[in-house]
Amino acid sequence: MTDDFKAIQTLEELWDWCKKHRESAWRFPEKWGVQGYLGRLPIGIVADEPGRRSLKHRKLGLPYPNDEDVFTRPEDEGFYGMLEKYGLKNAHVMDAHISRVTDRVQDEQVFLKQMEIIKFDALLIMDINKSRKGWGPWSTVERYLKNWRGALPRLYPIYHYSNRSRVPQSKREAAFRSTLAEVAINHPNLASMIRVP
Repeated sequence: MTDDFKAIQTLEELWDWCKKHRESAWRFPEKWGVQGYLGRLPIGIVADEPGRRSLKHRKLGLPYPNDEDVFTRPEDEGFYGMLEKYGLKNAHVMDAHISRVTDRVQDEQVFLKQMEIIKFDALLIMDINKSRKGWGPWSTVERYLKNWRGALPRLYPIYHYSNRSRVPQSKREAAFRSTLAEVAINHPNLASMIRVP
């Protein structure tokens, strides 16, 4: 990586770097009282990659996906509402891939830079089956962590927040709540941040 990448110390600097060096970079927005990508709790919530809608900016002639708010679906608001409900409005929400435009090496470097900045204790990965089919965010994160030289965060599988999992919202939320209870037990330093009714 370049010297300018190595010098990055904040999420804002990392995002600026991504906008300059990565086609169609996208981040979870700050919206509905949730910090999204800018969240700084040592809890990371990891999806796989930005959805196809993150490429809408191209049709509009805009340089970056976040120049047009595409995070507007009911499930997006429901996901952020659930984060707020459980005390995670300042959790760091990210994708394992910063863009739909493939660059695996750069994706890993950007992911690990987020690890360096936040110093996660726990990563909640939207892959309830832990990449049972051999691909998915769970296996991607495990591959990235092989090159991580710091303290390893504990990994927890959760359902993806969208309807693509075909699991009723009530079941997804119950599983999320159960995972958070486990996180609170395993990480006493995080227990005061998490609200599990």
